[in-house]
Amino acid sequence: MTDFSGRIAEGWGERALDIHMRKLGVSGDKPYLPMFYRYVVIDTIFDPSIIDKDKIDTWKHIVGVSNMDEAAVLPRNTIIGKRIIDGSSTSAEAPMFLLPFFPSHLSFPCKPGEHVWVMFEAPGVVERTVGYWFCKITELGYIDDVNHQHAPRRFDPSFTPKIKDLFNGTGAPIYEYRNGQPRELDNERYTVAETALIGGGDEEAYEKLISNSDGSQIHKYEKIPRYRKRPGDMAFEGSNNTLIVLGTDRAGAAADLKKKIDPVRGAIPSKFEKDMDGEAGSIDLVAGRGQTEETGGKEVKSKRIADKSDFNTELGKTTAELVEKEGDPDLKADRSRVLIVQRTMVDKNLGIDSFNTDNFGDGIGDPDSAVADPSKGCGAIVIKSDKVRIIARMDVEILVSGFESDTKGAVKSLEDPEKYAAIVLRSNGDIIIRPSKDGYVKLGGDDASLAVLCQDNAVTDQGKVTAIPIIDSMGGQQGTGTSGQGQYSTKVLMKLCQQRIKIRTKVLVHNTLPEYWAKIQLLVKLF
Repeated sequence: MTDFSGRIAEGWGERALDIHMRKLGVSGDKPYLPMFYRYVVIDTIFDPSIIDKDKIDTWKHIVGVSNMDEAAVLPRNTIIGKRIIDGSSTSAEAPMFLLPFFPSHLSFPCKPGEHVWVMFEAPGVVERTVGYWFCKITELGYIDDVNHQHAPRRFDPSFTPKIKDLFNGTGAPIYEYRNGQPRELDNERYTVAETALIGGGDEEAYEKLISNSDGSQIHKYEKIPRYRKRPGDMAFEGSNNTLIVLGTDRAGAAADLKKKIDPVRGAIPSKFEKDMDGEAGSIDLVAGRGQTEETGGKEVKSKRIADKSDFNTELGKTTAELVEKEGDPDLKADRSRVLIVQRTMVDKNLGIDSFNTDNFGDGIGDPDSAVADPSKGCGAIVIKSDKVRIIARMDVEILVSGFESDTKGAVKSLEDPEKYAAIVLRSNGDIIIRPSKDGYVKLGGDDASLAVLCQDNAVTDQGKVTAIPIIDSMGGQQGTGTSGQGQYSTKVLMKLCQQRIKIRTKVLVHNTLPEYWAKIQLLVKLF
């Protein structure tokens, strides 16, 4: 580093400063402006703790990384990148460590073999030691893939076939990972050496990156359906079928393209009628889209260059391979989802509206029927998956406060606790079902109407029913509240089902241990 104070004392301060600024790429009042360069990812350094002497030796002597001084202090999500050969670069440029442009609060996905944008703070420097990778480069539709993207396919004529090839039936895309532009001679494909993007003349350079790099060993190459968002949405999509969308109420495609047809413009997009329009913001967190043929997209197998054997599984991306509903939300079949919506027809979209047909009214304006979908929709939170776990260390409470609605349909919670209903799981092991003052605990269905005869003596041991049996008075009435004859619960109703009783009887006959009987008893509070 220049000793500026010493140079100033010697009268050389201005010249020393000028030399220093030139090294940084700044000449007088005309600094070199930062610009982006295309680099291919040689490897990803996702965990710096794995860096050891052997790893450093490999990077230095085999990979040939130029800026090895930083090897032992690299941050997370650093990559080893090599500049793509273009009109202003050559194969002589060595690979180098490239730091992530964004801070650790935001980390973008990046896999070996993909192309990324790289920026240098001062591109005119004499010696580039520190560069920053920005993000994966967006490519054309038949290349773009969130799982893994092979940029050189933009030079492959099989993805943009001529009319003659289509007519002859030879226009099918060929999914390979070639290092440059392929051509065909005597029905055999080869890579034009002059078009190589990674220097060295190896047409299988990309294949080797995908097969042998550290990053590729832990990345799963698979078919991921493409998500098509609406113009106002913000979407965050992972590499392996995870998605967060900040958008609006949506139960299918982004738009209806068949409803409005203009003779000049063709299909004019419009919203589907079942999607709420206005005051319908939505947060959709989903993992595992495309579980059906309709929404999953077409699966293809990429081929090895040498022997044409299967290499990786990926999504078919040409126009001919497009599936109409590929990647659209499927609230019935998508694997796991947490959905938060300002206004929606939640039961209809989930396909469970027929299950709630015994609930009368329209919900809003009729507090006795809050289960059915309101005619204008309502706010909803949905958790749906194969299995759902809610784990709490202290307690879990599911509480319904009741509501009131104004003339615009907006709802607010009631302030009267006597109208609340709740299910509480306490840390001492109790499970409490608490109805409101005018409500009931209904077992078996909304039409449950049979009273439950209860013991009027309290339980003597916590967690085990040991109360005195109800006395039969030889034809006398039971449930009168008289000591020893029990009392009917005023808050619990049950539904009689002969088939279920027979099944339960059969189960109880084969499980007669005292511990089992103690746990199946029903404790009911007398009101």
